[in-house]
Amino acid sequence: MPAVRRLLTPIGETVGEVIDWNAMQSAYGTAFPGDFREFIDRIGSGWGPCQDGLVENPGPSARWRMLMEAVVVVAAPASAQVVWLEKYDVPPDEIALGFDDGFCLTGQLAEEGRLGAAVLSRLRTIDEIFSEMTKHTGTDRWTREALFTDAEWSRARQLAREVLTAVDEGDVPLPDICIVR
Repeated sequence: MPAVRRLLTPIGETVGEVIDWNAMQSAYGTAFPGDFREFIDRIGSGWGPCQDGLVENPGPSARWRMLMEAVVVVAAPASAQVVWLEKYDVPPDEIALGFDDGFCLTGQLAEEGRLGAAVLSRLRTIDEIFSEMTKHTGTDRWTREALFTDAEWSRARQLAREVLTAVDEGDVPLPDICIVR
């Protein structure tokens, strides 16, 4: 583990998640090895904030950043989305999955007064668009080409741009992401 610790030092001591390892053991019926727990404590669970309550939610500013980064990716022009997907070698559904992770935080953000009704409505519509797209597995909506041609991708993109304008998050670059394979 010391070699891994040295490699991960640039990201800090931990990513700020608090994992209840006793609850994890109960939920999964097994104890997790100490080196695994230390590794996950350092890099994060990857389970997302909405999973099952075993990972503590991030603070308000982190919740806002996570949602806005997801919206920025949805709002980006199709050509920029393709470059972003190629940079991280992920399929187009990663855009919707990232949005879903951020969307899970909207309830708390609305309670905190960070999201108004109009913005929340647009975010819900984007979520509904992606949910509907997922139901139609026989289509080619989850291809890079579809980012340019599919009307629902265009609709989600426009709604995401409206969200960014409404919350004054105008010209934000596409976020960097960390893919663990």
